[in-house]
Amino acid sequence: MRRPAIPKVTGLRTLGRPRLTLAGALVVERTWPFFIDIGVAAALLASFWAILWIAKFWFSSAIPEVEIHRSPSHLPLYALYSLVRIFLAYALSLIFAIAYGYTAAYNKRIETLLIAMLDILQSIPVLSFLPGVMLAMMSLFPSRQIGIEFGAILLIAAAQIQASEKIRVSIGTQDTTINCAAGGPVVRELHLLEKYLPHDGKYKDAEYDIQWLNLPTGAQLNTEVLADRLDIVQMADFPAIVGHSSFLASKSGVKTLYIASLSVGVHGAGLSDLPISTTRKYPTDGEPELPGRNEPLPTWCSG
Repeated sequence: MRRPAIPKVTGLRTLGRPRLTLAGALVVERTWPFFIDIGVAAALLASFWAILWIAKFWFSSAIPEVEIHRSPSHLPLYALYSLVRIFLAYALSLIFAIAYGYTAAYNKRIETLLIAMLDILQSIPVLSFLPGVMLAMMSLFPSRQIGIEFGAILLIAAAQIQASEKIRVSIGTQDTTINCAAGGPVVRELHLLEKYLPHDGKYKDAEYDIQWLNLPTGAQLNTEVLADRLDIVQMADFPAIVGHSSFLASKSGVKTLYIASLSVGVHGAGLSDLPISTTRKYPTDGEPELPGRNEPLPTWCSG
């Protein structure tokens, strides 16, 4: 096979038009203002200087008594110290949350223990950890400021972990089934859960993560329940009975609790009795203590 001839490059211009050369092809045309380069370079130099300054301060001798200067010229330095502590504490809390959650999600044997430990630790005020954490860090670095800084960072991370409790509520519905349309879809579109879930008492600082999953059949909802990905499901009576029997036969440990039915009537909605069940653990004596209120959802259907 004959190789194509390579044209000779005689100059940068040919017939008044620029000739594309290898060096010219590698040059990126500037599309941004020059002052952006100056700003990026200044930010990088400032970050490098801040790292050196923080390292010098942390590895210096421990300061037994800190003198707070009221001069405005010291405010940028104090702000830098605070930002570094908050950033490192956030990184630690994020790593802890991901590792702790991953372990609890994929290790069913210790999931209950990990959740119980987290609930207990979250109920303890952060200031209760102050003496132990600071003494431990000072014993590890007895003559360096880094011990005090690490203690402060750990306490800030603990406060960030305790800042709010996120409660996941995953709900499965059948939006395309006419006798189910008056249940989950109406509650979802009217935001009734966000309106009536408790936000006082022990739920004062709680954050709800409400997840909705719409599937066309009850069999698919049962599969999600069996995989422990749904907490509450609404489906027709037949797949609910079949799903309950399947859960018992599989011996997977998944248990469902019947909550209520959507039925035809002037105070209700739907074509037939539609069971609403949950996999959450509730007291077996009496009615389950579900927060909120009952809302009649009248609707018209072709039945």
